[in-house]
Amino acid sequence: MVLIAVVAIFAGCATPERNTVVDTGSRADRGADRDAGIDTDARAAADMDAGIDTDAGVAADMDAGSETDADAAADTKAGSDTDADAAADTKAGSDTDADAAGDSDPDADNYEDVGTGDATEPTDPSDTRRDHDTPTDTDARGDSNSDTDSVSSIDTDTGADAGDTLPPDDSDVAPDVCAKHCSNDAVDLACGETGKDCGGECNPCPPVFDFKAVLFDPPPTLSVFVEAVDPETGRVTVNGVDTEAPTVPFDFDWGDGRAPTTGWFPATHRYADPSASYVVTVTAHYSDNTQATARTLVRFTAPTVAPIPLPPALLVTIADRPVTLATRLGDPPAGLTFFGDEFFPVVPRGLVEHVLSIAAALQYGFANEDLFLVDRAFNQVVLRDPTFLGMYSLWYTSPVAFGCGDDGFSATPRYSSFFHEMGHNVSLNTPSDHYFGGKIDGQANAIYSETMAQIFQHATAHAILNGQGLGLSADLLFDIREDSLATMRVVRSAYDDYLMHGTPYASWDDPGTPEDETFTTFMTVAYKFFEQAELGETGYQAPLKRMMALLQTFDADLEARYDRLHDTEAADLFRSTLLVAAVSYAFDTDLRTEFRELSFPVDDEAHNALMRRR
Repeated sequence: MVLIAVVAIFAGCATPERNTVVDTGSRADRGADRDAGIDTDARAAADMDAGIDTDAGVAADMDAGSETDADAAADTKAGSDTDADAAADTKAGSDTDADAAGDSDPDADNYEDVGTGDATEPTDPSDTRRDHDTPTDTDARGDSNSDTDSVSSIDTDTGADAGDTLPPDDSDVAPDVCAKHCSNDAVDLACGETGKDCGGECNPCPPVFDFKAVLFDPPPTLSVFVEAVDPETGRVTVNGVDTEAPTVPFDFDWGDGRAPTTGWFPATHRYADPSASYVVTVTAHYSDNTQATARTLVRFTAPTVAPIPLPPALLVTIADRPVTLATRLGDPPAGLTFFGDEFFPVVPRGLVEHVLSIAAALQYGFANEDLFLVDRAFNQVVLRDPTFLGMYSLWYTSPVAFGCGDDGFSATPRYSSFFHEMGHNVSLNTPSDHYFGGKIDGQANAIYSETMAQIFQHATAHAILNGQGLGLSADLLFDIREDSLATMRVVRSAYDDYLMHGTPYASWDDPGTPEDETFTTFMTVAYKFFEQAELGETGYQAPLKRMMALLQTFDADLEARYDRLHDTEAADLFRSTLLVAAVSYAFDTDLRTEFRELSFPVDDEAHNALMRRR
């Protein structure tokens, strides 16, 4: 086993780092471990000018000035992914979906080292990496996307002052998600949440989107998807399944103003104007006089955005050329490369980058603007792993990055999964003076790392879907909505499994077993956060900021009690108590009884001490 020292990084200092050139070469067997080290010094200089073309939403030349060195990252280990993304595909039966209905597959892409907690050679049999990312379906969820516009160049420079804060001027400070949309604030991103008073002339804006139905209602039996689109003739085929097996034909509202039709799957329709995109609504009628609806998007044209200013120090790029990664603890997976223009035939590269940059600004706010930074920036880059299915975090590299398999852009971009990996990058690089990365790695990582990635992921989608002034077209918002609902179904499914199997709490993933014992546990913690947010009508932003405020008291003492290397009763008790206290603090509600009923052990003395830290 190769042991790699964890190097503490403090504001104002930087450590030596190893540079890895990511190119198109073949990927060596990286084994099951993405545990490599942490990087902190890596200027992600995203040379992007935030300007986005309004024609077809193409974020055209994003390569103007404004280089911002983002020596980013922090001290931890590699890719974590719990993203169940898109997994909850309910299209059983007549689905062309490559990944079947409702998969909440905890199999291929787990994050931390599950060997001894230290980085190990790929040949170490004790170091089996698990995956909490369920690949999204590759059926016709929306056509693949693309763009010929070039992404901004990535500066591979390394060095400079780690631990700085972002510049104080408005252009470089992440926008807040406010309770109101402020017409005089160019960088205000969203409304419908409880947040600070923006000042100026503001108009109330209630939430228009929530996850209540997915979290609390019975799972849907009806699902639909687009099977074929002919952009020349406007002819479209929609397929689907309803496991309720209604005896009455479905109603199809094709979204083009013409009268609905009735019939069975598959159904066809010809659009008179194939220069727009349409939402098809299918309604099922049941023998008890109830009904259900499902929707799908028919895309003929690319979505669009109206540009809004975003902080250069937080911009996200999708690599379109080789990128040099610096790292502090271990090498990133071999064989990482970039996404060519062929991956963006419909949805432009620059448009996806703009959405991810909005998400980055939101997540920076969720983390109370307390991230480990280098050169006062936190830019992120998406890299291609052509032999991997799913995604994984590379929060420890510079630039901060995440690996993405080709399935990430095989149809509609997997926005919710991207938000998930970015959530790992943020939550493992906070607090800035003692970040969780490198300190909770190993078999005990997931109760923190995967819980927080799930919460960041869905809080980001919630904020975007309730936003005003973001300039995102209705079809783009539809894609984000459907993707985030699918990934939230995976959370709900895992919570239901946790209850069905007798609430098997576990904070330690035994590397000797094929399953991940912690999967339903961390999904349950995430579910309880979402449940509180939805039932309490609090929104997601304010509780998440409070939750992070408590977790950001993490220090050497809490690290020792977390005890990432040992499966002991004391460590197990503390890990559970830490997360229970964090969710309780988030909603200013004592949730110990509720969690105990779910078999979570709680140390009252430790819980009260944690609450007093804020």
